[in-house]
Amino acid sequence: MPLHLVATWASAQLFAPPSGGMGGICATQQGATTPRGGKSIEEWWLLSAAECETRCGLTLDCTAYEFAEFTGGKRGYRRCNLYKTPVTHSIPTPGFKCLIKIAGGRSTPMGGAAPTPVTHSIPT
Repeated sequence: MPLHLVATWASAQLFAPPSGGMGGICATQQGATTPRGGKSIEEWWLLSAAECETRCGLTLDCTAYEFAEFTGGKRGYRRCNLYKTPVTHSIPTPGFKCLIKIAGGRSTPMGGAAPTPVTHSIPT
């Protein structure tokens, strides 16, 4: 019986800035909801920007992420928002970064389809 290898795209996501640029707050269409009526934003604290991007890349229904660093006093805080509804644009805001997932996942900003996993058979 041959073995089947399936290449997944979770670790090879591409991200791009929405209309309005990367430096800002992510914005969605008013009234946007998830397909099952769940939360449209998942919030994580204390992740780095790289960890935020990786989490979005590995989350199937993540369409974009917003990363922010808040500094003040002796402490700094980092917040990561994962969006589960399409982000339509960004609102320029210092200290914020918004990027849309353009490969894989449930949705792509340019209306393109997610890549199809590649399957190879290996004779045994």
